Amino acid sequence: FHSNVTADDPVSKAYFGQSVALSGDMMAVGARNADPNGAGAVYLFRQSGDEWIQVAKIVPFDGKKNDQFGFSIAIFGDTMAVGARRVNLTKEGWEGATYLFSLDSEPFDLITKLNASDANPGDEFGQSVSFAGNILAVGAWRDDVNGNENQGSVYLFKKVDDQWNKVDKITASDGSAGDEFGYSLAAFGNRLVTGAHFADSKAGTAYVIPVRL
Repeated sequence: FHSNVTADDPVSKAYFGQSVALSGDMMAVGARNADPNGAGAVYLFRQSGDEWIQVAKIVPFDGKKNDQFGFSIAIFGDTMAVGARRVNLTKEGWEGATYLFSLDSEPFDLITKLNASDANPGDEFGQSVSFAGNILAVGAWRDDVNGNENQGSVYLFKKVDDQWNKVDKITASDGSAGDEFGYSLAAFGNRLVTGAHFADSKAGTAYVIPVRL
């Protein structure tokens, strides 16, 4: 058995299904170019029997065209992280951002908007997101590291006293220019996995990273 899930307001080239996440009876679906303004959106559905009922459409409060809000999604408990990898912080742009929302009750309120403290144009912070327990990992796949263009990095954030603070920035010790470390992320328990799909002459590498919770 399978169900087809669509947005209540489908729009051509919204890319509904760009990202997905499940938590209990809640499903989130990203549409990176959805309106308003083509900034992107995340649609929330709740399971009712065999059906998935749309309960909300979340858009960024400061969204602009091509932000790609919803490019990546992760859920842990009642917290949802949404990557918007092409948010502009400067005129050059595409530094990226990640938004955190509370799913505890409706309306699903914004908790905070995270940026890399050392953001540079083109880093695309928010390319990937994942929760390793109470740690949020955010991939910046085009971050330049020690002069190596697009080597990539992963930022770790932890909630302390209701504030999400950066606790670490991870790079590959054997990384090279163009590896794009942080391209993808997944986690289970205290293990975090990130993909560097262009590492080793584009053969690709996945790194398993222990995380201190």
